[in-house]
Amino acid sequence: MKERIQNFLVYLSAVKGFSANTAEAYRNDLAQFAEFIRSKFPASNGHFDWKNVSRELVTDYVLSLNERQYAPTTIARKIASLKTFAAY
Repeated sequence: MKERIQNFLVYLSAVKGFSANTAEAYRNDLAQFAEFIRSKFPASNGHFDWKNVSRELVTDYVLSLNERQYAPTTIARKIASLKTFAAY
């Protein structure tokens, strides 16, 4: 999981021209989502296939962010991070 995220971050910087701050925010967002996945699937030992991310799982994640009172703009950026990563 970490290797895929790292490759994605290199792509953001080298190919897409994202700033270091944006890439770091995306790294944090994806790490937080990966931790959410680990909490939902503890038996996976961190070995989760990103292809198995469902709309329901993302919805649960967004609901958990709302429950933790994240600002709407922060939630929007976290969703953008996930969408960009999924497109990658």
